[in-house]
Amino acid sequence: MKIYVINVPVATERRAMQEAQARRFGLDMHFINAIDAAGLDDAFCQRAANNWTRSVSKKDIACFLSHRHVWALAAKETSPVMIIEDDVVFSPAIKDVLSVLAARTDSWDVIYDLEYAPGRHGISHREYWHTENPEISARFIYKNKIGLGAYVLSPGAAKRLHDAQALYAMADAYVWTRPWLAPYQIEPAPAVQMIYLENVTNLESSAAHNREIRFENQSYLKRKLIRLGITLDEARRFIGGMRDIDKRLLKFDRHAFDRTQETSES
Repeated sequence: MKIYVINVPVATERRAMQEAQARRFGLDMHFINAIDAAGLDDAFCQRAANNWTRSVSKKDIACFLSHRHVWALAAKETSPVMIIEDDVVFSPAIKDVLSVLAARTDSWDVIYDLEYAPGRHGISHREYWHTENPEISARFIYKNKIGLGAYVLSPGAAKRLHDAQALYAMADAYVWTRPWLAPYQIEPAPAVQMIYLENVTNLESSAAHNREIRFENQSYLKRKLIRLGITLDEARRFIGGMRDIDKRLLKFDRHAFDRTQETSES
């Protein structure tokens, strides 16, 4: 499966870490330059903020635009692809997970979240599918707006995500609240952002840190209407699955990641 890696060109340590993971696990990685937050002008950022519910930074906007750029690339593919951010660490299970997903014939609107994120998630009691050897399962996501570090989607889903929002939305909130999308969580999660691994050095992006200017929606009414729309989309999914929702931490074998950074640096 092709993997698109969103990487700031000057974040050389993170790119080196991903290249080491690609060699270790035999992954087909393609590096895509992230949108440079420093290159966004204030007028554009204000227009973007006017499309959201709370204040945002240039980094937030650049993150969304970077994912949107990769969705355009993924839309031209003929099979599902994986998209990751450059701070994602894999467990050895990633090879098996991608092999299983590549062999499936899911509908075009299915998206898989491969990432562990802390906190209680609302996922289904019932399994969408389960493999025994290796043991991998997928469960429907009823509520998750945390993280967009590692996910697999079809060209059709990528195109719709790209076309439906041309300006700005918070990247993870936008994806995980689309009412037409069928999101599933892979467990045990084979990917995690490095900040959640105590024993892994957090390779900070070597990109210049921009002064954290915040931009806020200038219309109080529009801000509230956008928030209401998101809440209604969440509520429809949540209420529809109330009898099936399991609120819990995601399954995640932290020890499986222990040697990843050490191997990456060797």
